[in-house]
Amino acid sequence: MSQAKEAQLIESIRSGKYSERELINLYKNAATRNATAVMEAVKIKMRADFPRAANRMFGAKESEANALLEDVFRKLAVGHDLTENRLKNGVKAGGEMISGQKHIDVYISYKNSNGIGAFLGLIQDSPESELIARVGYYKTGDGNFRNEQEFQMHDFEQAVEAYKVQLSKVLAGA
Repeated sequence: MSQAKEAQLIESIRSGKYSERELINLYKNAATRNATAVMEAVKIKMRADFPRAANRMFGAKESEANALLEDVFRKLAVGHDLTENRLKNGVKAGGEMISGQKHIDVYISYKNSNGIGAFLGLIQDSPESELIARVGYYKTGDGNFRNEQEFQMHDFEQAVEAYKVQLSKVLAGA
C-alpha cells in the first residue's frame, strides 16, 4: 500500500467511518501486511468507540502501563525494604480511571508511618492522547503538602529516577 493510500485510510478510520466489525477486519488485514500505522489507528479508534471489543482484541487498556510499572516495582523491591508500606504494594488503579475521568490512571506508591509518601503514575486522558508519567511526593495529615512532576514517555527513565529519589526520602522517614 502506498503512503498516500495509507494516510487516506488512517484519516477515514479517525473520522469514524467504520463499524466495529469493519475495524476488526481492517486491523487483521493491516496485520497481515505489517501496516503498523494503520493497526495503531484502528486500535486507538476501537479503544475510544468500541472499548469492549478493544479489550477482547488487545487486552485491558492499561495492560502496557501496568507492565511498565510492575517492572519498576519489581526492580525497586529487590533493592529496598518495602514491607512497612502503609499502602498496598504493586500496581494499583487510580481513582480517575475508576471514575471514568481518565482513560488510564495506574500507579505504584509507598507511604510511611509518618504519612509521607511517593508515587509513580501513568496517566492518559483519552485513547487519542499521550501517556504521561507523573511522580509525586506528599504528606497527609498535619503539615500536609503535595509536589508533582510530569514527564513525557520518552523521558520515562527520568521519571523512574525521580521516583527513586522521592522513595529514598520516604524510606528515610523524611
